[in-house]
Amino acid sequence: MDLLSFLILPQQEISNLIIKYLVDKKVSRQYKNLIAATLKHVCEINDIVLNWKKIKKFVNSEKTGKETNGMDRGCMHEEIQRILDFSDQRIKTAFLMLASIAMRVCALRSLKVGDLQKIDDL
Repeated sequence: MDLLSFLILPQQEISNLIIKYLVDKKVSRQYKNLIAATLKHVCEINDIVLNWKKIKKFVNSEKTGKETNGMDRGCMHEEIQRILDFSDQRIKTAFLMLASIAMRVCALRSLKVGDLQKIDDL
């Protein structure tokens, strides 16, 4: 559905569509929160008032199914090794820092060489 078709629907129908989409979408809770925030922003910009407290309750409405197949977990050693095998030194350094100390990607951008400390034998 395109944006214009979505925005001309009655408020109750928009609310029902968003709830159905969040319930049917098989992604992580964090990604559902991002989807809900994006849709909320679109509605607010276009003066559509919805009950977002009610809608947000459907973000956690069910398990995604990804918890059991390993999609919502950290990288395994073998997976990290496969990524490192195809990376240059710069990417290897960045990836290992992100993976080992749970650094956020946005923090990596502001990191300077002077911020790092040499560890013996490394």
